[in-house]
Amino acid sequence: MKEESDLFNISEAHNIFNFSLNQARTILEEHFVQGGFFGRAVEITFVSCYTLLITAGMCLNLLISYVIISNKAVYASQNMLIVNLNISDLALCLFCMPFTLVQLIFRDWPLGDALCKIIPFSQASTIFVSAGTISVIAIDRHQAIINLIPVRRQFRKRRFLMYTFAIWMVSVLLSLPICFTKRVEKVGFLNFVIYKKCIEEWPSNFSKLVYLIVTFVAQLVIPTTVLVVTHFRVKSHLGSVKPQTSAQENEQNSERNQRELRRNLRANRVLQNICLVFTMSWSPWNVINLLADVYPNVMRPKDLYMTFAVCHLIAMTSATSNPILYGWLNTNIRRELIRLVEKFSCLSIANNVNRQDVRSNNALE
Repeated sequence: MKEESDLFNISEAHNIFNFSLNQARTILEEHFVQGGFFGRAVEITFVSCYTLLITAGMCLNLLISYVIISNKAVYASQNMLIVNLNISDLALCLFCMPFTLVQLIFRDWPLGDALCKIIPFSQASTIFVSAGTISVIAIDRHQAIINLIPVRRQFRKRRFLMYTFAIWMVSVLLSLPICFTKRVEKVGFLNFVIYKKCIEEWPSNFSKLVYLIVTFVAQLVIPTTVLVVTHFRVKSHLGSVKPQTSAQENEQNSERNQRELRRNLRANRVLQNICLVFTMSWSPWNVINLLADVYPNVMRPKDLYMTFAVCHLIAMTSATSNPILYGWLNTNIRRELIRLVEKFSCLSIANNVNRQDVRSNNALE
């Protein structure tokens, strides 16, 4: 598609058009700078949805992280992976959603060339970190249920630190090509800049397609495969060990084994929910990105832009669903959350009672 940045000679413009260049500038500036991609009602809807997701995502992830870090009962090595997921979701709330919302509503990119590279790089890195952390958590839970050999605490802590470091390093490396392909392009005619946009410029269509496939596999295919495989392996394992409980053991061991089995069944149901939510959240956005680059004329530009906006909004719901799935559905974390709420509730009630006592004493005096 030919951009509006084609250059015209001034004399040719006067011969072709029956209005002045000043009038043309006014019309184009009103159309491109002041006008947005969507109508006012759609813009308000997107702003409301993103604002709600950003607020809820930040509150939930900060709360889960606080509960894990501040309580020794849940401050375990495997739960630090949940904190790592919380950090990546917080980054989605801070770097991904606000700037994507700006790009959805306005055509102009006012943030300069440096942020045109840094912001998409940060967005991609946090998405890769989220996908990688979810995969590692699923593998760890799979190993914890199937392999009953305990791991010494210091080795377990060291292993999770290595996992976290590897996740961030791989995510940064996968995101680096964005820094070299993003640039700010000025759109206009003659010496008049109508608006600026942050675009990707690849050496060739083949290199762009290769990177797109790599990101598609890393962000969607690998995590989904890991979640599905671990879920069915755990389900198969629990089904095979269920009939063997308590037949050859005393009553105390039988009760303990039953509790362990129920706990593992709950963990597997959580893993199943995580698999479903992750697939439903990230599939539309990844598929539309791949489809738009491979078949750019698959739909009208306006319809494609609206589809992308809706799919991105669906993907960003993971910033709120993750703390619920990994936090509230975790028995230990949920117990500490309830205690925290009860603690603040008691403090609030006590403060209200003290205020009422002070007012009563003042009234009696």
